[in-house]
Amino acid sequence: MELRTLGNSQRAYTESIIEKFGQENAKPCLTPLEPGVNLTKADEPQTEEDKTKRMSKPYRLLPFPGAKQWDAGIKVVRYLLKTKDMGIVYDGLLGTELESYYDADWTGNRDDRRSVSGMILMLCGAPVVWHSTFQKTVALSSTEAEYMALSDCQGVRLDATST
Repeated sequence: MELRTLGNSQRAYTESIIEKFGQENAKPCLTPLEPGVNLTKADEPQTEEDKTKRMSKPYRLLPFPGAKQWDAGIKVVRYLLKTKDMGIVYDGLLGTELESYYDADWTGNRDDRRSVSGMILMLCGAPVVWHSTFQKTVALSSTEAEYMALSDCQGVRLDATST
């Protein structure tokens, strides 16, 4: 690393996840999720027999994944094979001004149509705080979802700058 930089990675932890799911020799994925994949509760096992079968295998690491959720989860683990050496690098030459960004995914939750709010606070060119959550109410427009996300972001930013 160059002078005035600080880096952090989670290589050992990432490798432990890859190992836990038996994906050490799998082909790495370029993306963590296929475009257009929508995971819903309807994809979960519905019968008690299905749930019992899942709980007796390594699937127990997730509440009750269906085949679609399990495949998506394994794809994320295979994506980690490609990114395990990546990390966060703070560059002191980029300045110490706190920057905040927010976004909303209007009706991102296919089960109840709630939007997802996301925010990130950046310092020295890298994230220091980030958060994503379902909004408490259903937004009636993308603009309303964005305003709710902005409202959430402002509260987090004020909290982060006061400490």
